Amino acid sequence: MPAAWLALDAADNDLSRFFQYLTAALNNLQPGIAQQTQPLLQASDPPNTEAILIQLVNTLDGCGQDCALILDDVHLIDAPAIHQALTFLLEHLPLCLHLVLLSRADPPLPLARLRAGGQLVEIRGADLRFSVDETAQFLNQVMGLDLTGAQIGALERRTEGWIAGLQLAALSMRERQDLDGFVAAFTGSHHYIVEYLVEEVLGHQTEARRQFLLKTSILERFTGSLCDALTGEENGDEVLAELEHANLFVIPLDDEQRWYRYHHLFSDLLHNRLRHLHPEMVTELHTKASAWFELNGSQDEAIHHALQSKDFEGASRLICRNRLNVIYSCSQSTLNQWLGAFPDSFLRSNPFLCIIKAHLLMMADRREEIDPYIRCAEDALASTVASGRLAKDSIEYLFLCADVYSFKALSARLKNDLDLALELATKAVQIAPPDLRSRVFALAMLYSIHEVRGDFRRAVEICFEVITCARVADYPSMLMSTAQELAGLLCLQGKLRQSAQVLREALDYAEAHGQARISYAGMLHIGLADTLYEWNSLDEMESEVETGMALCRQGGKSVLVAFALATQAKLRHARGDLPGALESLAERDRDYPSFRLSSNTLRQRWQAAQGNLTGLSEWVSQVDLNVEEQIGYGRMFQLIQAGRLLYALDRCEEALQVVDKIIHHAQKKGLLDTVIHMLVLQAAIWTKRKNDACALDCLEKALVLAEPEGYIQVFIERGQPLQRLLRLFQERYGASEFVSRLLAAFELHRKPGPEPSSANQALVEPLSLRELDVLKLLAQGCADKQIAETLVIARETVHKHLKNIYGKLDVHSRTEAIARARELSLL
Repeated sequence: MPAAWLALDAADNDLSRFFQYLTAALNNLQPGIAQQTQPLLQASDPPNTEAILIQLVNTLDGCGQDCALILDDVHLIDAPAIHQALTFLLEHLPLCLHLVLLSRADPPLPLARLRAGGQLVEIRGADLRFSVDETAQFLNQVMGLDLTGAQIGALERRTEGWIAGLQLAALSMRERQDLDGFVAAFTGSHHYIVEYLVEEVLGHQTEARRQFLLKTSILERFTGSLCDALTGEENGDEVLAELEHANLFVIPLDDEQRWYRYHHLFSDLLHNRLRHLHPEMVTELHTKASAWFELNGSQDEAIHHALQSKDFEGASRLICRNRLNVIYSCSQSTLNQWLGAFPDSFLRSNPFLCIIKAHLLMMADRREEIDPYIRCAEDALASTVASGRLAKDSIEYLFLCADVYSFKALSARLKNDLDLALELATKAVQIAPPDLRSRVFALAMLYSIHEVRGDFRRAVEICFEVITCARVADYPSMLMSTAQELAGLLCLQGKLRQSAQVLREALDYAEAHGQARISYAGMLHIGLADTLYEWNSLDEMESEVETGMALCRQGGKSVLVAFALATQAKLRHARGDLPGALESLAERDRDYPSFRLSSNTLRQRWQAAQGNLTGLSEWVSQVDLNVEEQIGYGRMFQLIQAGRLLYALDRCEEALQVVDKIIHHAQKKGLLDTVIHMLVLQAAIWTKRKNDACALDCLEKALVLAEPEGYIQVFIERGQPLQRLLRLFQERYGASEFVSRLLAAFELHRKPGPEPSSANQALVEPLSLRELDVLKLLAQGCADKQIAETLVIARETVHKHLKNIYGKLDVHSRTEAIARARELSLL
C-alpha cells in the first residue's frame, strides 16, 4: 500500500517542526495536504494540535485506499505534546490509514486499550530476532561470510538474534582469519557489544574512511558535497555510495539517494569517539557545517551548527539578518531555543537579540520582564554606532530605534504615564522606516495609547493607517487584530454598519491571501459577532462565534480566546442561558486571570438583572463618582458600570447624576454608542421613579440616535420596563417602523423555543439544537464540508458536533448515527 515514512530525531521534539515534517511526509499520500495545513501551522506558536490533526484526518478520510503512516525512531521523541498529538490521531484515525510506529521502547500511548480492543499489531524483539537459520542465511549469503554451523549458533546465542549486533559482527569478521577466537571473545551486554564491534569495524577501515566517518558524525543528515566541506576531500558521493553498499549503517533519506543519515546507534558512538580522540576538531567541523548550510540556504541548520561551535557572532548574524524577519517567520519555541544557547552577557550586548527577546516576552505575556532588555538594547545600540559597526542613517539602526521606542512606550503605558507613552510612541512612528513591520508595530502602539487616553477619533484614524501598512508589510496578525480593534472603536462611535464593513472586508482580504484559517482571523469573526449582538441577530451571531472560537483556539491559550469567551457569554445570556454564560466567564477567569475585571463587569450586570444585589453596594462605594473633565478608557467604563448598579440598587438620584455626566462626556468625544446606552438607562431610571414624561423624553432621544444604525439589543436588555415604555411611546406618538421592530423583537425574545422531542429528552444527554441540525444534514448525505458551508461554521466545529452526536447516541459511525436517530424519531 502507499506509505508515508518519517524518520524522527531528537530535534523533532519541537511541535512545530514535528508537524512540518509530518505534513510533508503525508503529502506523498495526499498531494496538497501540506499546503492546506500550512496556515494552521503559522496561526499560532505552539501550533494548535487538535485543529491541525482534524484537518489531516478530514483530508485523509477521503483518500479512497488503504495507506500507512510510518514513524521511525519514535523512542527519540520525549515531548508530551507530541505524545498527546499521536494519542489524538490514534483516537480519530481514518479507516483507510494505518499508523506504524518503530521504536526501541514503548511510547506513552494508550497501547493497553488498543491491545484489548484488537486494534494493535505488535512486532516485538522476539519477532524481530533472527532464528539460527535466518542468522546463517544473513551471515553467509547477505554478508558474504563462510561460517560453520557452530560459529553461527554461537553468534546467534550471544546476540540473541539481534540483527544490528550480527551486522556489526559480520563487518568485524570480514578481514579476520581467527574466526573461532573472535566468536569466543564475543560476549557481554548489547552496550558493550556495540562499543566493541564499532572498534572492530573502524579497525578494518582505511584511515581515510575512518576520518570520513568520524568527521561527518556531527551531522544529523548529510549529502556528498556537505561531507566534502567537512573532510576537505572531493569524493563524498562515492564514499556514501560505498558505505551504503557495504551495509555500514548509512540510511538514505530520499529516493534519489542524495541525502543520508547514520544509524543513530552508530552515529552516537562515532560522535563520542570523535570527542574523545579529536576534541579540537569538533568546533572546526561545526563551523564548516554552518558555512555550508548557510551557503546552501538552510538557515536553521546553519544557526544550529554555529551555536554548537560557540560561534555566537556568526549565529547572531544569521538570526538577525533580513531585518529581524525571523521574529515573524520562526516559531517562538525555536527562537527561545536559539536565544537560550547564547551566554546572557552576549545576548544583552547585542541590540538585535535584545529586541527579539523583548518581542518573545511580549508574545508570552511576560511584559514585566521586557524593560531590562530594552535598556540593554539602547546601550548596545549606542556602542555599536560608536564603534562604527552601524550607521545612524541605516535602515537597521532606524528600525531598531523604532522598536526600542515602541517598547518604552508600552512600559510607560503599563505604568499609566500616558503623556510619556504618547511621546515615545510618536517618536517611534517618526523614525520607523516605511513599509517595514517595525513601523506597523509603532503605529499599533500609538493607537492603543490614544485609545487608553480616551482619544477615540485619533485612535480610529491610526487604525486605518495600520491596516494599510500591515497589508504592504505582509503582517497578517497585526492587520487582523487592528481591524477587530478598529471595528470596536467604530461601534463605540455608533457606526455599526461601518464596523461590520471593516470586518467583512478584512475577512475577504484574508480569504484572498490564504489567511482565513489562521487564529487571528477568529478575531474578525468575534468582532462581527459583537456587532450582530447589537442588531439582535443572534442566529448569525452564533455562527460567527462558533467559527471565531474554533479559529481562536488554534492559538492555544491566547488572549484571542479570552475575547471570544466574553462574546460567547453575551450570546448565551441573550439566549436566556445564564448558566452557560457564567460557564464561559468561569473558563475565562480560570485561563486568563488578567481579564477577571471585565468578566466581573458582565457578571454584576446579569446578577443585578436577576435581582441579586449581593456585594454591589460595596463595589459602588469604592468608585469615585465625580466625573472629571478628561476621562480615559477604563475610567469611563467604570463610571458606566457604576451608573447601571446604582439603578439596580434603587439609588436613582445618584444614578441620574452619574449617567447625565457620562452622556455629556460621551457626546463631546463622539461616542454615540455610549450616549444611546446611557439614554436608554436614563429612560429606565425615570420609569422606576414613575416619571413617564422624562422617561419618554430620554427614550425619544435614544430612538432618534439608534434607528439609523439599527440598535436593538440595547432596548431588549432593559427588559419589561422598556417594553412598557415603548408601547406607551407608540400610543402617544403613533406607530413607527423602528418602534414596531423593537416591540416585535421583544415578543420574539420572550417566545419559547421549539419543544425538543420526547425521544431526544429521553437520552441521557439530549442533543442540542445545533447537533440536531448537523444530524439532519448528515441524513441527507452531506459531507463535513457541505455541513460546514450550510451552517456557516468551521469544519473543525462540524467534527466536534459529530463526536458529541456519536457519544450521545452511543454509536461509532455516520451510518449508525442515522439509523439510531431514525429509531428515536429524531429525523
